[in-house]
Parts: sequence; structure tokens; C-alpha cells
Amino acid sequence: MFYTNDPYFQVRERVIPVQGLKEEVQIFHMSDLHLIVADENSTEEWKAFAKKQRDAWQGVRLSFAKLYGDAYDEPHLIQPEEALAKYISLVNEKRPHCLLMTGDMLNDFSTETIDFLGDGLQKVEIPWMWVRGNHEVGNDEAYLPYTGEGTVQILRFGNLSLLGIDNSRKKIPRELSEAVKAAAQQEKDQGNVPVLAMHIPVKTPHNTAETSIFNPYFLLGGDDVDAESAEFLAYLQEETCPIAAILCGHVHGHHISEYAPGKQQICCSSAMVGACALLRFVPV
Repeated sequence: MFYTNDPYFQVRERVIPVQGLKEEVQIFHMSDLHLIVADENSTEEWKAFAKKQRDAWQGVRLSFAKLYGDAYDEPHLIQPEEALAKYISLVNEKRPHCLLMTGDMLNDFSTETIDFLGDGLQKVEIPWMWVRGNHEVGNDEAYLPYTGEGTVQILRFGNLSLLGIDNSRKKIPRELSEAVKAAAQQEKDQGNVPVLAMHIPVKTPHNTAETSIFNPYFLLGGDDVDAESAEFLAYLQEETCPIAAILCGHVHGHHISEYAPGKQQICCSSAMVGACALLRFVPV
């Protein structure tokens, strides 16, 4: 699909057939932009720290791009602030049903950085959802205007329900697990199809081979999983679990696996190099 003529963008189109869906829903999926903003009001200490982080990311961006086969040349050397403006212009022009940001939109918290992102999101003309990543832990009150006060964020498009949660600490505590289960079941009872959005992808027996390319740091599962998170992973694999797909970030590469039979987990590439996805959920 020819989505844009801007060479910065590397848009992957993915069609996801879903049982019970009544009409197509398009979600524009981006992740891991790693904004870090310093302005004229910033302290000299923060300005120096922000520059150091930007410089460090240049090499990291290149290594991830090489690993996943994403382009990384002159058009992709722009800073995250310019990249954010490009994303906002693109979704306002193309008008998918939703803009989904699966974490690490910020590299490090600062008032300047979150305000910059907030100002940008006010310009987005379609519904959007931002779930927090591991670079966005702490400072909970500052994130509330963007993620809401509820444990589970919910956006609905037709009869597709996008459920957003915070697993940025690489855990699913029982309280969060129960909230997800209740929300997913309620959506199903109302005739809707729930899709889960979170930052860190899961490792289960069904995708062990596919996710073996990742360092354990990138996955919720494996030997370091805590008991409550393990219970949630077991729930996701139950035949009666109504969640139809999982959308993640964190790995900085476009990656697809099945966390349960017939159910896809889709990880998004790094937005720092313009890699993103148009996910088309279609009725079976």
C-alpha cells in the first residue's frame, strides 16, 4: 500500500482477520520515539543530559535498524521532535480510526518533554491512545492527562475495543490482571472484540521459538516471570480468553508471533527511524 511519499516513513501494512468483527478498523501503530526535549527554560544540567542522550541514541538507532532491516540513512537522521510533527501530519491526512502509541514516547521524563508531547497530541485530529513504556515509569500524576485515571484505557471503533494497560515494569499485578479480565469480558458480553495494547510483549509456550531472537530483557515471560504475571500469561492462552490480539512496542523492530493459537502479537518498530505500521483488522 502506498501510504506516503515522505522518505522518512517505513510503513508496514498488516491485515489481521478477526472472528466476530463487523467492519474493518484501521489502527496506525507507532512506538518508541524516545523524545527528550530541552528548551530555553531548561537548566544547563538538563540541556547537557538531553544532548548526551540524543548522541547516544544515534548509535542505538543504527544497531536496531540493521537488526530488523529498517532503513537508516539521511532521511532518518532527524530528531524525535521533528519526527513527532511528521507523524501528526500523516495521521491527520490519512485518517485511520486510531493512533496507537505503545510506550517509550519519552526517553526520560521532564516537564519540557511531556509538555512538548502533550502539545503535539492536542493537534491530533483522530482518537489516540498512549500506553506507558519502561522509559516512562514514575511521575504517575504527570501522565494522568494522557493515560486517564482508570486501570484500563478503552477506545471503541465499531465493535472493536482497544484496551490499553501499563506493563512498563515488566509485571502484571493481580489487580491489573483482574481489571483486564473484567474489561475484556464486559466488551465480549456487549458484542465487541477486545484487542490489548501494552508496551512489553509476552513470551508464552506458543511463541517461544519466534521470540528467542530477543534478550529476556525485552519479554514478559521466561525464567524471571513473577507468579502474578504468570497467571495473566496463562489467561491469555486460555481458549475462552476473548482478547483477539496484542499490540506492543519495546523491541524496536517489527515482529509478529502467536501468543496463543490463532492470536497474533504484533510488535512495532522504532518510531525514531520512521518505522510504523498500519494495522487493518478485518472481519473473517
